[in-house]
Amino acid sequence: MTRISPSQHILTLHTEWSGHNGISVFNQQLSQALAGVGCQVTARVAEPGASDGLVRVQALDPLPGIDSAGQLLRTEELPGKVDLLIGHSRFSGSAAVYLRNRVYPDAKAALFIHTSPEEGNRLRGLRGRADLLAEIDVSIAGAADIVFALGPLLTMRARRLAASHGVPAERIREIVPGISDSAVAENGHHGDEFRILVLGRLDDPIKESGLAADIVGVLRQNGMRAQLVLRGAREESIDGLERTLSERARSPVWVRPFTTDRTAVERELRAADLLLVTSQHEGFGLVAFEAASHAIPVLVSRENSGVGMFLSDPRRVPAALGLSGTVSDSYVHEERVRLWSDALTRTLTDLDEARRRARELREHLLARYSWSACAETVRSEVATLSAERSG
Repeated sequence: MTRISPSQHILTLHTEWSGHNGISVFNQQLSQALAGVGCQVTARVAEPGASDGLVRVQALDPLPGIDSAGQLLRTEELPGKVDLLIGHSRFSGSAAVYLRNRVYPDAKAALFIHTSPEEGNRLRGLRGRADLLAEIDVSIAGAADIVFALGPLLTMRARRLAASHGVPAERIREIVPGISDSAVAENGHHGDEFRILVLGRLDDPIKESGLAADIVGVLRQNGMRAQLVLRGAREESIDGLERTLSERARSPVWVRPFTTDRTAVERELRAADLLLVTSQHEGFGLVAFEAASHAIPVLVSRENSGVGMFLSDPRRVPAALGLSGTVSDSYVHEERVRLWSDALTRTLTDLDEARRRARELREHLLARYSWSACAETVRSEVATLSAERSG
């Protein structure tokens, strides 16, 4: 049976290579990390012109009338040898299973789960879509050789969903995304005004940009100068969002458009005093890890976010470093505003201490949860699977 060794051939599949959404970032970082530990990696993406210095990126010229996920089912110009195919949720998980069945019958197909379609879509009021996407995800999981769920929250949700459909829960393995060795932000706080940053697609209601504005409004009402900056709006909605959110924040709010430019996002992070992640649900939350990589303080939900569950688990992160960056959350808006504004006030009142903890947290994560460590986990789990089946 196939074992994953440093010389093995891996095919990763996703709809895009250079996007800044969480799945694209994860796929790119994992592909590069697998190449960095010695694997021969081809990244097949459904966008033309993509390239990378470490990974062989196979950028498909799209065929008219076929969506980006469908492009990945094409079989022309595939690598001659593949030992492991990697797909992501419903966007490329089916392609990994299909190509294993059609082209590489001796290879393994690994599915990475990035979201909980049940929870996210129910919070958006799309219950029918939630059930449909859950059925799709579990059918792909049942066909894959191994399934990796990002962080503790998604692992718990995925195992429960799998078990309810007769898919063995032990097929679902937890994996923690890596943290990058990014430059530590040195700009810090200027003057007597704090800059609070929110990143993410602001047109998604579960991101709760209004809650962020209400939290800052409480701080302003209590005499603390804080400016809210949000990055991730559609161009046509910026003016309206700025007006609405500024009223709720009792101060001018800056809203900036969504961007796939990583340099622009890093500039936002370095200029911020704190990253606020107020989502009602966040499968893991790579943006919080990105802030941590720059040693920027973060506040994230302890119950509704995979990264919040991770940071508040003393088995993974010392309580002195992780717990203060999490907020015990609620589903009642007024209660959420109180809990979050109290936590934010405590953090900003002693920002120097929060920065010290953020620097120590960065070093702790780099030592244990690098992208290389994530790649080694994938190799180890797949090798274990092969050994179990050959035994």
